[in-house]
Amino acid sequence: MKKRYMLLASIIMALLFTGCQSLTGTQTERRPAREKWSMLTIEAKVEAIDLQERIVTLRTPAGNLVTLKVDNNAKRLNEIKRGDIVTAKYWTYLLAEYRNPTPEEEKDPLVVLADADIASAERPPGAKAGIVVRAVVTVEVIDRDRKLVTIKGPRGKYVTLPVEDESLLKDLKVGETGVVTYVEALALSVEKTK
Repeated sequence: MKKRYMLLASIIMALLFTGCQSLTGTQTERRPAREKWSMLTIEAKVEAIDLQERIVTLRTPAGNLVTLKVDNNAKRLNEIKRGDIVTAKYWTYLLAEYRNPTPEEEKDPLVVLADADIASAERPPGAKAGIVVRAVVTVEVIDRDRKLVTIKGPRGKYVTLPVEDESLLKDLKVGETGVVTYVEALALSVEKTK
C-alpha cells in the first residue's frame, strides 16, 4: 500500500508546478492556489497486476512506474498479464495551496481523506475520483535557468518538476512549504496495445 501511494504521489505531484487554473486565494496564501484535472493516456508495460483488487502497475518507456486502480466499469482486465504492453486512460486531480500548513497538517503531513468529494462542481465529464490524499511538501532546490524545482514529500522522497508558469519561480524560495491535495489515479480503461 505504501509503495502504491509513493508512486502515485510522484506522478501526481509532478503536476504541482505545471500550468494550472487560478482559484481565489485566502488571506494566508502566499500566492493563489492552483487546481487542475488532467486526462492522461499512456502506453506502458505491465509490471504487476492484481485482478482481485483491480490494481495494475505499469512501466512507461522512460522507466517510470505508475500504479493505477482500475475502475469497475473497465472491461477485459482479466485478459491482461505481466509483460503486456497496454494503453491506459486515467484522470488525475491536483490542488496546490501555496500557504503554510496548519498545526494539524504539520503534525500529520500525509493524510488519506477517503470520503472527500473533490471539486465536484469543477470535475470534467467522466472524471472519477479515487482515494483523496493531502500532503505537506517542501521546496528543496530551484533551478531558474532550467525551470526546474525539486520538492520533498512527507516521507522524505524527492521529485524534480518542470515549471511551466514562470511567474511561480519569481518569488519561490528554498524551504518554502505548501499543501497538496491529490486524487489517487483511477484508470477508466486499460487495454492491450495492438
